Amino acid sequence: MGESQDKESECVDTETCEYEDFSINVRQNEVHFTGDITSESVHQLAMKLRALDQRLALFRGEQIIHLFLTSDGGCLFSGFKAYDILKSLRATVYTYAIGLVASAGTLPFLAGHKRHIGEFSFILIHQLSTGASMGEKYEEARASLKNDKMLMKKMRKVVEMKCNVPEDKLSEMMKTDIYLDSEKCQRYSIANIFFTA
Repeated sequence: MGESQDKESECVDTETCEYEDFSINVRQNEVHFTGDITSESVHQLAMKLRALDQRLALFRGEQIIHLFLTSDGGCLFSGFKAYDILKSLRATVYTYAIGLVASAGTLPFLAGHKRHIGEFSFILIHQLSTGASMGEKYEEARASLKNDKMLMKKMRKVVEMKCNVPEDKLSEMMKTDIYLDSEKCQRYSIANIFFTA
């Protein structure tokens, strides 16, 4: 068995999974995720969530997973993947923003059926950062722009579906890096509930 397979099985079988850029800790029906939103971190998070979802399915009544998030963001595609995974779980998912949940990290946060934020925590929803380089040819740049527009449209769609942000405010958020405190998050229905850690 290779080193990555050893790490993968170790991460599923233990309650804590720590890597260089992220950590995941599971305590009963709580999952604590801290770090970058990457292909690997979301893969590990998905395995933890699915395993917990299967365990909770053995019990009667509504089962709730509490997902605590702290993230500076990361890969937008991985953020969308995390969103889709959370929406596919049988259990009800409550998400919690602790400290900062930014950029691609807002996507799994917004997947919560109920979204909580700490009094001194912040959310950052903003425009995507592209990997476009000066070496792109004209047609490649046009294709990149078309893809970027589609991704921005998808990001806006998630925010519009899950929140109550006025159109002018959402446009402003998508153009600049404005941190939203807990009061603004509640005002715009980005988070529904305050919590104290």
